Amino acid sequence: MEPAQSGQKFGCITGKVMTRPSSILKAVAFAIGLALAQCWVPLVQANESADYVFTNGKVYTVNDEQPWAEAVAVKGNKIVYVGDADGAKDFIGEDTEVIDTGSKIVMPGFVSAHDHLLASAWTNAGVQIYDAKDRADALAKIKAYAESNPDEKVIKGVGWDKNILGGLPTAKDLDTAVSDRPAIILDNTIHDAWLNMAALKAANITKDSPDTVPGVTY
Repeated sequence: MEPAQSGQKFGCITGKVMTRPSSILKAVAFAIGLALAQCWVPLVQANESADYVFTNGKVYTVNDEQPWAEAVAVKGNKIVYVGDADGAKDFIGEDTEVIDTGSKIVMPGFVSAHDHLLASAWTNAGVQIYDAKDRADALAKIKAYAESNPDEKVIKGVGWDKNILGGLPTAKDLDTAVSDRPAIILDNTIHDAWLNMAALKAANITKDSPDTVPGVTY
């Protein structure tokens, strides 16, 4: 797809724009989506200088009427222009910081260095034991859930804390709550899993199974 050739001015209150170019690209991305999706109101005259101009890019706007652009201008915490690179020149003044994106894609959206999108499903599946007071309480909650859901082939859950349980739990412990089918309960960090003997058997894991990544704890 080719960037749109006609520039537009837009205005919408957004979050603060960071001062470092690498961070600006991230912070501005989400704001672009909001600006183009909701705000089609002229904000400034073309002869007003922007604080930042991102140019020479492929800006995906998520807007059917103007799906692609080449440049974005930001003044304060507002996007004041989205359009072609020539139009963005009108917003460049003596104090404007111009960032050449090198023909890279600029996309609206949240940018994070550590997200668990899939985990949003895991943390809502099965029995929740975040509020368990101790190991006995956690096992009681798991057992009650299993008994209330006899048709679930695998009992899932999340929320245990080894500090609350008094140490790492064992398959033997979990068997006292669920022994007739596999059970896998994630801890509250989603890094460790508590399996019963049926789950270990289904995964072909025994006490003699080698550590596939020795010495590494996730």
